[in-house]
Amino acid sequence: MSIINVMSDELSNVIAAGEVVEHLSSVVKELIENSIDARASSITIKILNSGKKLIEVIDDGCGMVEEDIKKSILRNATSKISNRIDLNHLKTLGFRGEALASISSVSRFSILSKTIDSDAFFYQTEGNKEKEFRASSGNPGTTIRVEDIFFNTPARFKFLSNDKLEERNIIEIFYAFALTNPHIRFKLYIDDKLFKETFGTNKVLDTFISLFGEKISSNLLYFETLNKNVKINGYLVSPFITKSNKRDIYLTVNNRLIKNPRLINAVVDGFHSFIMLNRFPIALINIEVDTTSIDPNVHPQKLFIKIANEYQVAYQIEKIVKDTLVSKTISPLDNKINNNFHNTYQNDSSRLFNNDFKGDSLSTNPIYDSPKEMLSLFENNDSLEEIDLLTNSDEKLPYFDYVGTLFQTYLLFQNENGMYLIDTHAAAERIRYEYYYNSFSRFHSGTTNLLVEYSINYLRDDEINLLNSKKDILANLGIGINGKLINSIPNFLRDKDIDSFLEIILSYLIDDKEIDLSRIFDNLAKSVSCKGAVKANHQLSIFEINTLISDLRKCDNPYTCPHGRPVMILISDKEIEKLFKRIV
Repeated sequence: MSIINVMSDELSNVIAAGEVVEHLSSVVKELIENSIDARASSITIKILNSGKKLIEVIDDGCGMVEEDIKKSILRNATSKISNRIDLNHLKTLGFRGEALASISSVSRFSILSKTIDSDAFFYQTEGNKEKEFRASSGNPGTTIRVEDIFFNTPARFKFLSNDKLEERNIIEIFYAFALTNPHIRFKLYIDDKLFKETFGTNKVLDTFISLFGEKISSNLLYFETLNKNVKINGYLVSPFITKSNKRDIYLTVNNRLIKNPRLINAVVDGFHSFIMLNRFPIALINIEVDTTSIDPNVHPQKLFIKIANEYQVAYQIEKIVKDTLVSKTISPLDNKINNNFHNTYQNDSSRLFNNDFKGDSLSTNPIYDSPKEMLSLFENNDSLEEIDLLTNSDEKLPYFDYVGTLFQTYLLFQNENGMYLIDTHAAAERIRYEYYYNSFSRFHSGTTNLLVEYSINYLRDDEINLLNSKKDILANLGIGINGKLINSIPNFLRDKDIDSFLEIILSYLIDDKEIDLSRIFDNLAKSVSCKGAVKANHQLSIFEINTLISDLRKCDNPYTCPHGRPVMILISDKEIEKLFKRIV
């Protein structure tokens, strides 16, 4: 007796709905994608009770003729592809022919649609069963209403998030589509109130302003790059405006909204040393590749796709993000791109120091290995008089005058904008970090044979064995090892930094990761800069302060330490006057 049955369309649609309608935001996403594919110039979304009671999407796209309206909710019915060749060269967002069939099978569903050349028709179903079909009236375009979702599968409610999170997910989808389609006017109504709208000006900046406001939008950085037929462009928000999660990192591939943990982490890594740990940036990243280089047909929701050479794309994203932040630094002090300070006097105290590394971005040695070492540099110098701390047109710090020191930790400065507080330890860390990172990056070739071999007694035997098993890798990094003894090191490395260098390399070997020299230099520079930076509660002389600020001015990013903590803050004159009730 046969025990295999062919499922009915009704049952298969309900099962498929479990994949397509994972969250209420999934419904919104599918309906918006259909509107975009219909070449809509205006899309309005309305939700009631976080979408449980109603999800409605109204567009002014091409609409559907009478016979296509009923077909649209049939499983595997699509206007997007007709053969395998089409599948390999997808230019539309939808193509699987599952969304409307799945959504209508678990809701009270209706379509009102009209083309320019045909009449409007209204089609209503309940659990994918026809309730009404009739001629109607309306403007060209399509309106889809999804009411009482999961009314016939109430168990699914147990697997939905709470109302606030479901609503937050819908807002996230709305933001993503609005940002990635600035030519379309979007409106979102939540419980009959207009939540947000954009105006379809085809300007991303206008869309950012509509969604995030003037403050964030005035801190946008644009970038674009082309490498090996992969074009990447996008917008970064100032690293001084961050979020507690990665929700506001938006990715598109060939205008298709996607989720890709590796590429999202590449954006985060590009902000490395610009933002604090466990804080995340706001960014919009657009990737354009040949249609044959991607496969969107790997997940029912089409959010996850396969990308050829994904690791290379991630590397390009991380690099362009980092390069953009370095070259177009935004100041946290005045909330605008900081490249227009007045041309004034340039402090030249750096002439007092030697240059061991010619051509580095910092002209002086990293002088803050320890308070004693630091003070020894000034023993024979009589030029300890106070001088103004000024800037030239190429520097990123504003003009200000030294006032005093707070708690032997924070330097106080003032100008017409207010009072500046600079964390001496964070400033010294930033100076040392950039000095060492640049030094490591530019002078990593060549080795030095040690006259006295260095013993690595602090490592476990298994760790030492692992290092010895990778002698070829260590040799490429300039490290010669024999058992517990190090007999050669790269030219740039100081003896006292050998332990830190080996620990970083060991972390890669233990995790079996590919050696990334840039990341090794970054971690090593962090370790050295933190351990040697001037500590809190150490009183600096006027000369030391002038030198600190002079070196800070030469940094690519003088505003944060390597771990993303702020180097300086500004308390504006208005904030001070408010504290004293001079203004209200």
